[in-house]
Amino acid sequence: MSEEIDADTMGVAEEERKLAQMVDGNELIEDIGLDREEIQWRKDFVEFDEDDVQNLEELGELFEGIKEMAAEEFYNHLTSYDETLEIIEERSTRDVESLKKTQTAYLMGLSSGVYGTSYFADRARIGKIHEMIDMPPKHYVGTYMHYNNLIIPRIVNNVINKRVDEIEDDGGFMSGLLGGGGDKEGEIRAISEEIADKMMSWLRITNLDMQVAIDTYLYSYSEDLKDYNDELRAVAFDVQESVDNLSTSSQHVVETAREVDELATGAKENSETVADEVSSMSMTVEEIANSAEEVDKMSDEMEERAETTQERVGEINEAVDKVEKTRKEKQEELEGLVDHLEDLEKITDNLEDFADQTGVLATKAGTQAAELTGEAGEKLRNISDQIGTVAAQAEKRAESADEMLEEVSESVQEAAAALEEIEDDLGSVDKASDEATEEISGVVESARETSSSMAEISDVTDEQARIAEEIVVRVEDAAEDSATVSEEMHSMIEVVEDQNKKLEDLDSTVQDRVESITEEKKREADLF
Repeated sequence: MSEEIDADTMGVAEEERKLAQMVDGNELIEDIGLDREEIQWRKDFVEFDEDDVQNLEELGELFEGIKEMAAEEFYNHLTSYDETLEIIEERSTRDVESLKKTQTAYLMGLSSGVYGTSYFADRARIGKIHEMIDMPPKHYVGTYMHYNNLIIPRIVNNVINKRVDEIEDDGGFMSGLLGGGGDKEGEIRAISEEIADKMMSWLRITNLDMQVAIDTYLYSYSEDLKDYNDELRAVAFDVQESVDNLSTSSQHVVETAREVDELATGAKENSETVADEVSSMSMTVEEIANSAEEVDKMSDEMEERAETTQERVGEINEAVDKVEKTRKEKQEELEGLVDHLEDLEKITDNLEDFADQTGVLATKAGTQAAELTGEAGEKLRNISDQIGTVAAQAEKRAESADEMLEEVSESVQEAAAALEEIEDDLGSVDKASDEATEEISGVVESARETSSSMAEISDVTDEQARIAEEIVVRVEDAAEDSATVSEEMHSMIEVVEDQNKKLEDLDSTVQDRVESITEEKKREADLF
């Protein structure tokens, strides 16, 4: 069959070449497994043979005459529906007039007589382009039914018209059939068979075209499903990896929380132990403070008595000129002074005992300080050193006071003897009185220093008691904080373990959902 190649056909061919650059039909039929053997099997299956090729070639003249009209009616039908109109106007890269030219080229291709790999590669490419613009298969397959409505009646008319022209009958074809003579039944049967042959050839080639187009749809869906499955697997992998990472992190948090809980529990126990020890030390310090207060009172009393003694000695000096007259009276006063000196000796003894007790307490405080660490231990060691220093000073003062008391006692005895011998040596009495005054002044000074030292000891022990109380309060607060931390750690461990359980449930849900979606997509593909 000969065909004229006009400008419009050349324009359509140019557009087809552009589309060919977008989709490689030969590569596509290779992907869907449409080789020569497969093409031949499909032709055999629908009984497409050389007779069909000849029939389609004979229809070429008909197609040439109706191609523009068929394309016009075809696209008028498509543009009358919103769904197909949307695809044409919004998704297609070409306008309707350009598509009409492509449609006329397709109609002419159906009568080309060549239906090999190149033909089906072109059909696969066209099917792929329709899939690329998201034309649903129902639209694509449905258009063939409309195409049948356009072409098949014209095939019937074409066959009849040709037979009418071929029969030489003066009355015309219909007159011959209605009048007498001739094999009317044979003529009708021959026309019917030719119409049927031409129609079946048309249906077979369009069926083969639809098969290839549907294959491209299925192949694209299959590739999309693979990509979708890959994405699902990637998402599942990412979720699994995130769950694993979160699980590892959560486990690390749980382990760390448990370690902190153990440390907090240990700190609480240690704090309680320290609190008990510091509380015991505080009681000891309070005892020291009480003893210091008693000694301080004794020192004040000794100071008062020493001052009184000093006043009495002064009176002795003033009464030297009246010794003879008042000797007996002063003798009694000297005896009273001896009693005072005995009291002072007792005070000195008590002071020595206090110095000894203070030294023992200083040693005990030093031992306790060695057992403590940190700021509390350092403060207690300082207090221990101060107590030791004060104890040493008290011991030294006590020794000095004792020596002075002994010297005063000797002086008083000498004064008594001097009174008895006053008549013989008033000068000796004077001298002894002066010495007694000097010694008593020393006793008074020592008593004052002892009283001051006792005041310092009292202040130090009070400060020590205050610090010990603060330590007890802080240790108790630390124990409470440790208990609170331990409770918070238990709560956090429970929360993290609950999160781990939820993460495991999430991972299981995602895996199940991925498998469910994958199976669903496979079933949809199988049904399609």
